[in-house]
Amino acid sequence: MSAYLRSSQGRKFVESDSHPKSVLGVETREIFPSQHAAELTTGYSGIHKVCAGVHRTSGGYHWEYVQGTEKENRVAAGRKL
Repeated sequence: MSAYLRSSQGRKFVESDSHPKSVLGVETREIFPSQHAAELTTGYSGIHKVCAGVHRTSGGYHWEYVQGTEKENRVAAGRKL
């Protein structure tokens, strides 16, 4: 994953080894591969702010990041959370 970062010297292009964090729609129990995918699929904006604790809900739903091992267990079992 790559990104542009702002600094006092202007914008820098930075390579990153990090992977997008999976997001859980708490009420729907649906896992999305990233907060961006969740926002595109549902049409709700600000999901990342809910996951970061800035807002309580987005689109009337609660959202949270899913831990990697929990996500892998769900995928391996072939079911939603």
